[in-house]
Amino acid sequence: MSKTKGKSRKLTKTAELDSEQDNESAKLTDELSEVAEEPAELAEELIEPTGERGKTRQETRLCQAEKETQRPAQQMADLEIVLKEIREFRRENLENLKEIRGDIRKTNERIDEAEKRVAETEERIQHLEEATLELLELQKQVTRMTDLEGRSRRENVRIHGVKEGAEGNAQSMVTFVETLLREKLALPSSFELRIE
Repeated sequence: MSKTKGKSRKLTKTAELDSEQDNESAKLTDELSEVAEEPAELAEELIEPTGERGKTRQETRLCQAEKETQRPAQQMADLEIVLKEIREFRRENLENLKEIRGDIRKTNERIDEAEKRVAETEERIQHLEEATLELLELQKQVTRMTDLEGRSRRENVRIHGVKEGAEGNAQSMVTFVETLLREKLALPSSFELRIE
């Protein structure tokens, strides 16, 4: 009897294992159908009686299920890597943008400074132009004065070589000069001299 009980227990365990395997197979099939991109290929793989290197169907199914469940994990890891790279790229772009903004700000400051200097220079040039016009007018007036002075000197006569006190008893300097000129230049008495 103990042999029959042992056999019935083995049969019960075998039946339980078969039902568990069927349940697991159903679960795996459901999971695989959700994960698989091409259900027809997956079905062909599940139908094969034996897997690689003599594995049983159950082992093959478990390996495939593990691979399929690892795919989303791998995809998630890949997405995290891509996301990390995108964040790094964005951070670098922000840093570059900050540098560019700083350069633009400095350039604008330099342009403002240059515009200020140009405005000051234009103002100074305007003052210099006005001063130059005034100087030109003064130069014209000085030239006129020099000309007038020269013309007025041409009417004057300077006498060199007359010793001091030579006028002697003359009534005035004017009479002495008139007498001197008439004697030395041999001017006739009819020639009128205007001496002031």
